[in-house]
Amino acid sequence: ARVFVLVVFALLVTATAAAPTTPYLQVDLDEPASTRWVAPLTRVLTAHDWSDGLGAVFANAARDYSTAGCGAACVGLLATTFKARYPEQYDEVSGIAEFLTEQGHPVTAETIAAYQYYYEIAHAANGSDIAFGCTSIVVQDCNGNVKHGRNLDFHDHTYRNITADVRWMKNGSSLFETTQSVGEDVGIATGRSGQFAFSYNWRHSYVPLNVVLSCIQYADSIAPLGNYVRQLMEDGLPYKDVLRHLESNVACADAFLIVSGPATNQGAVITRGLTASEHPLYLDGNARWFIVQPNSDWWLPQPTTDQRLAMVTDWLDGLGQAAGATFKGLWSSLSLPGNATTRGTLSDDTVYTALMATASGLASVLRM
Repeated sequence: ARVFVLVVFALLVTATAAAPTTPYLQVDLDEPASTRWVAPLTRVLTAHDWSDGLGAVFANAARDYSTAGCGAACVGLLATTFKARYPEQYDEVSGIAEFLTEQGHPVTAETIAAYQYYYEIAHAANGSDIAFGCTSIVVQDCNGNVKHGRNLDFHDHTYRNITADVRWMKNGSSLFETTQSVGEDVGIATGRSGQFAFSYNWRHSYVPLNVVLSCIQYADSIAPLGNYVRQLMEDGLPYKDVLRHLESNVACADAFLIVSGPATNQGAVITRGLTASEHPLYLDGNARWFIVQPNSDWWLPQPTTDQRLAMVTDWLDGLGQAAGATFKGLWSSLSLPGNATTRGTLSDDTVYTALMATASGLASVLRM
C-alpha cells in the first residue's frame, strides 16, 4: 500500500510541497477492540495539543448536537442503538474513551458512540452554520482502469489535526485502508478495500430530529453511514453487492454515495433520499469516462455560487481521457480554485484530498 502512496505522490511532489501527506497509522482488527486504537491515538495526541485537535473537534460536535436539539436523552438513545447494532465498534469507542480519560481528557463512551451519527444528526441542525463542500470524482482510463478521488471539506479546520491514513489489518494482512478522523470516528468517510472504494458527500436537506431517531432503529437502516460502510468492507462485499445495499436500504439522511470498483465501468453516484435512490449515475465506457459529484443534485441546475460540477466537467473535457483519467488529472481537478462568483473544488475548508484505486491503494494529502 505504501508503494502506491510513494508512486502517486512522487508525481505530485511539486504540487504538494506545502501540503504534507497525512500520517500513516495502523489498526489491527485481531487486537482486542478496547485497545486497538491506543497506538494511533497516542500519535495524534503527541502531534497536536488537545485544544487544537480532538478537544476542539469534540467541542464543536457538542455544539452542533445542541443546535440539532440532541441533548442527554438523545445521546443516550444514539449510544444504546449503536451498541446494539455494532457491538465490536462500540467496544472500540469504549476503549477510546477510557484511554482519553486516562490521559486527562475525560469523555464517555456514550458521547463518542453518539458522535458516530454526526452525519445524520447534522441534518437536523436546521439553520446552523454547519457547512460541507465535498467533491468526489471517479474516472476511467482508455484501458478501463478506474480511479477515485475526493476532497473532504468541513467547517471545523481542526479536523486536519486528527486526520490520518489508516491501514486496517486482519490475520497479518491489509484488509482495507481509510482516511480517518482518529479518535472521533471509527466509521468510514473515505476508504477502499480490494472490492470497492467509497466516499460520501453532504446532500442539503432538513430532517427533523425525531425522524432521524426513529429511522436509526430500523433493522435495515444504513446509519450511521460511515460505520455501515465499514462493516461492508470488513465483510468483503463486492462492488455490485455494495451498490445494492446502499441503493435499497433505508437512509436516515439524504446523501451522495460515490462508489467505485476494480473492474471496467465500476463507478457510480448513488443519490439517496430517505427511502429510495434517485437518478443513479454510472460510468459508461468512453461515452461517460468520468462522473463528478459536488453537493447538489447533478441532474438539476446548479447554484450560481457553486459551479463545481461545470468547472470539473469543463476541466476534464479539456484534458481529455488520456490525461484526465490519471492521478495527475484527478489531483488537478480537485485543486481548482474558486473566483468571485463561485467556489472551487479547493477551498479554505478543504481538509484533505484523497486518491484511490480499488485494487492498488489509497493516499491523501492535507490541504492547508
